[in-house]
Amino acid sequence: MDNPTHIMRWLLMLALSFSLLACSSVHSDNPGLQHLLVARYGHAAAADSARIYVFGGMTGHGISGDIEIIDPRSGARQLLPEHTLPRRYHRAVWDGGHLIYLIGGQSVQQTNADSPLPVEVFNTQTQQVTQQHWLPLNLKRPGVTRLGQQLFVAGGSYLQDDKLYLLDHVTLYRLDANQRRRTYALPDSRETQLVSDRRRLYAVSGNDYETPLQDLLMLDLGNAAAGWQTLTPPPHPLSAGSAVLRQQAIYVFGDFSQLDSVLRYDIQHDQWQSLALPFVGRYDSAAVLLNGVIYVIGGSRDYAGTPLDLIEAFD
Repeated sequence: MDNPTHIMRWLLMLALSFSLLACSSVHSDNPGLQHLLVARYGHAAAADSARIYVFGGMTGHGISGDIEIIDPRSGARQLLPEHTLPRRYHRAVWDGGHLIYLIGGQSVQQTNADSPLPVEVFNTQTQQVTQQHWLPLNLKRPGVTRLGQQLFVAGGSYLQDDKLYLLDHVTLYRLDANQRRRTYALPDSRETQLVSDRRRLYAVSGNDYETPLQDLLMLDLGNAAAGWQTLTPPPHPLSAGSAVLRQQAIYVFGDFSQLDSVLRYDIQHDQWQSLALPFVGRYDSAAVLLNGVIYVIGGSRDYAGTPLDLIEAFD
């Protein structure tokens, strides 16, 4: 009879093998799935139940305020030129209905903390943009995610008197009540990315402007008094990659130093894996999940910041 320990090891290895195959490249002749109308990096992106929305970023003509709308099913694309305030290094989050919130970033118009960029709200039905003023600082690369009617904004950096400062603040904004309050701070100040799974928030590495960070933090909102917990760190530091949650796993595409990096974190087993995907390496892209498919959009491959128009899809 086989040793139970050996059986458990074999089952774990089998599970890891299947998980490595859980995300494979999608190839399509549909031009709407392959290229943006405008190459860009440092942009924001969000998806509702049918379309992908790409906002601003750095293009060949400078910081953009346009919106690109992509329908992956038909390949139809629409460009709304200069539809929002020009910004880069911001975040976009869908409210679950017909609104997308644009949060933080840098703009050619407003650079200091005493003149923060408003939160812009894009209506996907009317294509109108309204402004809100509940975020008191002009945050670059904050972590942003939504759980139900709650928006969380974590960390980020801001300019004050031409000096750059990092934040550990976490702001909770209630969509249904138009109320903002400070909640459980990060253990340190950083730019980061935030993803959420049911009642948990995950802060995926980031940058403290001295070195890229190599950690993964988790806040269980059901036991928030315990604060942020440190989970198994990724195999290498992560900065300027794109993080997205899919099927109880966090995927991180790209890194400023290791462009070709694709990592997968298994939430249930607290384990990281490097994935051998046909991914075109880059940094400052944006990743969204739509109908079970991960789309990695735009970015740059060189230190000069040459924008890319590439869209890759992985299912």
